[in-house]
Amino acid sequence: MPILVVVMAIAAVVGATGAAAGVHGGTKIVSAHDKEDSAKKRHEDNLVMPKDCRYLAETAMNDLGKLELGALESFGPFVDIVTKLQNVPTFDDLNQAKLDIPEFSQEDLREVAVGAKAALGGIAGAAVGTAGGIAAAGATTTIIGALGTASTGTDIASLNGVAVTNAILAWLGGGSLAAGGGGMAVGSAVLGMATAGAAVLVAGAVIDFMGHKLNESTEELSRQVDEEEKEINEACDLLSDIRLAAIKYSNSIKVVKGSYEDLLRQVSTIVNDEGKTDWKLFTDKDKLLFQNMVLLVGLLYKMCGVNLVIDDDGDGSAVRVNHDGVNSAIDQSEDINRKIGEHDS
Repeated sequence: MPILVVVMAIAAVVGATGAAAGVHGGTKIVSAHDKEDSAKKRHEDNLVMPKDCRYLAETAMNDLGKLELGALESFGPFVDIVTKLQNVPTFDDLNQAKLDIPEFSQEDLREVAVGAKAALGGIAGAAVGTAGGIAAAGATTTIIGALGTASTGTDIASLNGVAVTNAILAWLGGGSLAAGGGGMAVGSAVLGMATAGAAVLVAGAVIDFMGHKLNESTEELSRQVDEEEKEINEACDLLSDIRLAAIKYSNSIKVVKGSYEDLLRQVSTIVNDEGKTDWKLFTDKDKLLFQNMVLLVGLLYKMCGVNLVIDDDGDGSAVRVNHDGVNSAIDQSEDINRKIGEHDS
């Protein structure tokens, strides 16, 4: 199922319904009697918090999305090295410890590297939150999902950054219009509001309810604002959870990416500077460096495929952070890094 179910639940429904109700209800509050001024002031104060929560969550998600795309793009130099080698064992054979990393081929890595590079080039001109939407779905999952063919029917690997980003947006938005999906226009709109969260919907709905009850007692208005504050706090708790998970996951990926890039430099020296292109000429130390690098490539490939946000019910009613997936990937990264450190010592 396209990630639209999750992202649309947090975005399109939230943004459209909540914003519309908010404007309507807010207008009625402005025209209310002076005795409602206090409730109005509290409501206006309430609206500041979800904006701040959204900004912080969106920033963390965008940073994670760009980091994941950068990690995938870095597979390009790795593939260049592998293609120069002769008699090198398969990636699966190099995983002697049989660690739980996904199967992948040189072609798989080259494709995601090309797609990630193009996506990074197109993000600057894309809708706000695009990188965060990619992180929500997992960069590996997103790139692979959009890699086959763009909406135009053109192979993504042959397209420029803007075209690739449009294809990714269309995929996240449910596919091209021709295929019955939302197309890139819907994808852009969805991702632009992806981290607005339920806060906008909740605020709008409660304001509208208040607007219909302005003739009732001040106590009733106060109760309604209390309800608004409770709902907004719950929405901001979700956005805060998303932000903290994104930061935590980013830090873990940075550690793995740093270790991988260090090994990549060392292996590049062996192959490109020393001219060792035959696996049989590698020393035991050379082979261990290469083996560890392959493990980290597999780990990054897997980590960048974890979707940060999931929807248990599939209808937007149970959106939450994928703590199990995130924590499992972090634990595995620490385990593999520890094993690599033991090998080096």
